[in-house]
Amino acid sequence: MKFLKLYEKLWLVAALVAVIVTIVNCFVYKKFDHHIYFPILVCMATIAMYFTKRNHRRFMEKMEAMQERDRLDKAVDQIVKK
Repeated sequence: MKFLKLYEKLWLVAALVAVIVTIVNCFVYKKFDHHIYFPILVCMATIAMYFTKRNHRRFMEKMEAMQERDRLDKAVDQIVKK
């Protein structure tokens, strides 16, 4: 899970870099063209990926917790049957 958390943070960094590039390009080009709107689209895409990866990590954590609970339930059932 540490890898997935790191992966989430990398997507946030990518979104932040896209915002910085957008701001710098606003001051450099002073008109709304592909130099401005493309980094905005990249930022939106990276934020969408961040939320997707975050939800994926949460789902994996829930599944691992459920598997652990099932494993413990089976162990308790085996003890009770003896």
